[in-house]
Amino acid sequence: MNLSSLLSYVGALFSIGLAVLIFVRDRKALVHRIFAAGMLLLAIEAVIGGIGLRALFPGGEIGVTSSKVRRIGARATQVG
Repeated sequence: MNLSSLLSYVGALFSIGLAVLIFVRDRKALVHRIFAAGMLLLAIEAVIGGIGLRALFPGGEIGVTSSKVRRIGARATQVG
């Protein structure tokens, strides 16, 4: 697991925690229910983003290694 996907999951966890805290404190206020729903949507977005980051970097590597640079350079200089 890379750092970016881990941060997405931690953000989702905090969003869910905040939504539950606000919803438990005052269930009757419409504003608090809307805020809690928005935080849950934000958590869903963060989880989907984390899944996407894990799909992009399955080995946990983020960044460009020297072997990738060599391969890109070799492909760019090929004729035909």
